[in-house]
Amino acid sequence: MAAKPDVIVVGGGIWGASTALHLVRSAPGLRVLVVDRGPAVAGETTGQAAGQIGQLRASQLMLRAVGSTLDLLDSFRERTGHDPGFVRSGSLHVAFTAERLAALRAMAERVRPLGVAVEEVDGDQARRLVPLLDPAGMAGGVFLPGDAYVDAPKCARAYAAAAADGGAEFRFGTQVTAVRVAGGRAVGIDTAGGPLDAGAVVVTGGPWTALLFAPLGFAVPVVPIRLQQMRTKPDPNLPAHHPVVRIPDASCYLRPEQGGYLYGYIDPDPLAIDVAG
Repeated sequence: MAAKPDVIVVGGGIWGASTALHLVRSAPGLRVLVVDRGPAVAGETTGQAAGQIGQLRASQLMLRAVGSTLDLLDSFRERTGHDPGFVRSGSLHVAFTAERLAALRAMAERVRPLGVAVEEVDGDQARRLVPLLDPAGMAGGVFLPGDAYVDAPKCARAYAAAAADGGAEFRFGTQVTAVRVAGGRAVGIDTAGGPLDAGAVVVTGGPWTALLFAPLGFAVPVVPIRLQQMRTKPDPNLPAHHPVVRIPDASCYLRPEQGGYLYGYIDPDPLAIDVAG
């Protein structure tokens, strides 16, 4: 990029690629430069993202954000020529306590008037959706047929390719060491290879974002933690209609991935990570 970029985006994961795409779409001709220390798009934590897009939300703001994402991804391949790995599978939320079922019902009642399809299901109906599910002890659940998921690295690469088509530039192997501020506003970044000037800076560095903001006196209210994930080999018996399964009582989820299963679990006492170390 010969001219000074209007915006530098720090971080080339799914958030950075999406930010670049939205910038070039909202302002054609805007000079956007994405920098990342890795060798390619989505080289860090994006590969561990579950990629789930669910509409059972507590606030209208979050529901509108999810709806916008679903609309974007549903037609993304046709509009851009790039495949984001989007699967409209629906999602099944399973409750094993009466209290959880009441909470799911309350959330369902909030989103139904906003046009979200939600169906309450019993154990037999849940078993038909997910043949491997053992409904013993299940209090009930809700199924949202419009929910979806993406292959997160594939989606990030699709975002980046579409952003590049719109004029965004991606620069890899570039270690960012600081955000430079003058007169109360960001004016560029420092890198291991020297400074880069910009009209504005957007930091989408995932767990490392706090390290760049701390010297500026801003504490990012995020604590990175480890979670557990398992991916299985392909299962020839996996149903084509298999939805995402969420079990909030056990803080876990299950969904198809590359012909097998992706299983994730959030430890109730998770291990916090010091990214500076």
